[in-house]
Amino acid sequence: MSKTKILTTVLIVFVLLFGGAFLLNHANFFSNGEPTDSNKGSGKAAQNIAANGEASLGEQESDVKEEPEEKGLKDFTDGIWIKKYPENYACFKFETPEGIKIVADPYMMDEIVEPDIVTESHQHSDHTDVSKLQGTYKLIKETGEYDEKGIKINGYSGKHNKGDTAETNIIFTYVINGIKIAHFASQGELPSDETLEKIKNADVLLVQASIKPEYANSKMNLEETKHIIDKLNPKIVIPEHGSENLGKALAAYLNLKVEFVKKGEIVVTRSELDASKGLRVLDIDTDVPKD
Repeated sequence: MSKTKILTTVLIVFVLLFGGAFLLNHANFFSNGEPTDSNKGSGKAAQNIAANGEASLGEQESDVKEEPEEKGLKDFTDGIWIKKYPENYACFKFETPEGIKIVADPYMMDEIVEPDIVTESHQHSDHTDVSKLQGTYKLIKETGEYDEKGIKINGYSGKHNKGDTAETNIIFTYVINGIKIAHFASQGELPSDETLEKIKNADVLLVQASIKPEYANSKMNLEETKHIIDKLNPKIVIPEHGSENLGKALAAYLNLKVEFVKKGEIVVTRSELDASKGLRVLDIDTDVPKD
C-alpha cells in the first residue's frame, strides 16, 4: 500500500473516532437543541433540589412571620397561664403572674416544676407522678376548703366510675386572680345537681367524657358532659382525661367548632372572659391526632 493511501486511511479513522466521541458527549445539542431524556432528568433533579431548598427557606421564613404571638406566655402580667401535660390525661399547671404555681394530677410532665400547691383527684399512678416536682409544696388530696397563697381551692366528692363506691374522685375548683377553674379529673359519674350548684359560675371547665363504646357504662358520655356545661355555664371548656379527639367530638356535639391551641398552653384573662360572647371549646393537647 502506498504511503498516500496509508495516510488517508489513518486520517479517516481519526476523523471517525473523534467525530463519534464528539457526538456522544454533545448529544443534547441535537434534536433542535433539546437535551436528551437522561440530561432532562438530571436537569429536573437539580431544579427540584434548588426549588425545594428555596421553598424550605421560604416556609421557614413564612412560619416565623405568620406564627401568632404566644400572648403572655412566660412573661404575662394578667390572668392565669394554663399548661397541659401530656395528651389525653388530666395533668395541668396553673401559674399566676406572680409566679405561684399549682399542679393538678401530676403525670409525665416534660419539665421540672417547683409548685406551691399540688392537688390529686385520686391515687392512681397517672394522677400522682411527682417525679418532676421539686421543692416544698402543699399537697391537697382530700375534699374540703383550702386557702393557700391567696388561691381558694375547694374539693368535692365524686366517683371515678359510674356506680363505683370504692373508687372515688375529687372535683377541684380553684379561684385564681378572680378566675374560677373547675377540674373534673377522672369523674366518671354525672355529679348531682347539688354538687354542680356549688361549682357553678366556673369560667374554665376541664372535663372528661368518653367517646369509646367500651366505656359507655363506666364513664361520662357527651350528653352528660353537656349537662355539666349547661349547669356551670363556663366560657371555656378544655377536654382532658378520656378519649383522643374528644375536643373535636365534644365541639361537634355542642354544634361548635373546636379551637386547636399550639404548644399545649394558653393564658386566660378576666377581660377576655368578660368579652367572650359564647362558649369556646379549646383542644390544647399537643400530641393527639386531630384527624
